[in-house]
Amino acid sequence: MKVRRTLTGAGMAACLGCSTRAPPAAKPSSPPAPPASSAAAAASTTSATAPPAADIQALRRACALGSALGCNDAGVAYLDGNGVAKDAKRAVELLSKACEQKFAMGCYNLGFAYESGSGVARDAAEAARLYEQACDADVGIACNGLGNLRFSLDGERGPETSLPLYRKACALSDAMGCVNLAYVLDSDGATPSEIGRAAALYEQGCKDQIALGCTGFAGLLLAGRGVSKDPRRAVSVLRTACRLDPALGCYMLGMALVHGAGVKRDPVTARRQFDTACKAGHAEACAELGDLLSQKK
Repeated sequence: MKVRRTLTGAGMAACLGCSTRAPPAAKPSSPPAPPASSAAAAASTTSATAPPAADIQALRRACALGSALGCNDAGVAYLDGNGVAKDAKRAVELLSKACEQKFAMGCYNLGFAYESGSGVARDAAEAARLYEQACDADVGIACNGLGNLRFSLDGERGPETSLPLYRKACALSDAMGCVNLAYVLDSDGATPSEIGRAAALYEQGCKDQIALGCTGFAGLLLAGRGVSKDPRRAVSVLRTACRLDPALGCYMLGMALVHGAGVKRDPVTARRQFDTACKAGHAEACAELGDLLSQKK
């Protein structure tokens, strides 16, 4: 994973997992949506940076002298292997020092290590505690991460318990948090204002190069929910999703083309999209490709 920089109250700090997951299940749309990928969707609005080897020594020295920022950034470098050999256990030690000094981004990064099992045993409860601590300090990505955990762990109450966390993440300018907020708002019983809000958030997420923002917005364009029905624009948006996420985006584009969802049916192009998505690991795309190929015989 790349080291990314995100603004915190203490200045610029390295951030693990700044590309974070969307909720684990996508709602039906037209064309039908598969389960949302658990792979990361790019969400950082700041440039990625990787400290050179000389910087690692400076960061370690800063940490030893009591700098929480130095501990945090050195920990991220060790976990990512940027400028130094990967050492997840050492990373957790450094991130723990940063968090112990109440450095909010350090607590988020430590929570990410616990959630992913990097250098420490997986512990969702501890990850949630650390995310909550960072979220309370207004780290937007931590609010989004905690929302994802609540969505996954709280069963039927997941959308309810994750909603305020996604709202806060979005208010703190976390782009993935805004897309996840749109996802929760875009429910079967949503009011027109909620669907309209979801459409705006999905559209902005797509502009921010988040594939799930594009697929969500395209689904609303195809159905005419929250926006005027515009299948041609939906297909254009799905082409962007396909570029951003070949698995989910190209699958969704293939479904629109094979079923002629408001546009001319194009099974030949759909096959190419399914082939791309299948090679990217999308199981349903492989099944659709197999069906189309069998029809040629």
